[in-house]
Amino acid sequence: MIMRKLVGIVAILIAGGVSTQAAGKEDFEAAKKEYQASSHDEAARVTYVTKLAQLKVELLKVPNEQDDLKRAINSECQKLPYPKDVDSKKLKQLIVGTWASPRRHYVYLANGKWGQRGSDNR
Repeated sequence: MIMRKLVGIVAILIAGGVSTQAAGKEDFEAAKKEYQASSHDEAARVTYVTKLAQLKVELLKVPNEQDDLKRAINSECQKLPYPKDVDSKKLKQLIVGTWASPRRHYVYLANGKWGQRGSDNR
């Protein structure tokens, strides 16, 4: 009885993983199709790149999975850089705060400078 329940749970988890993989590809294709049908103006570009970034964040939660889809998203993002008239100094001022990885803490300042320091958890 316990074995039958365990097999059922494993099957559900496997099916969930497969449906998540399919959903990621479907979301990518839908976003791409929507952008292709758009006016290709700046608002459409920002919307598309934002959707791609959100999808990539979800994909990165599962390492070593869907690498082809991750590469496809990267490729699409490289095709859509910021316009040449964007003021990079203003953008750098928007990146303010800290971000911590398991090994380092990254600090971003309003003047555009950033740095890193070792983890305090050593």
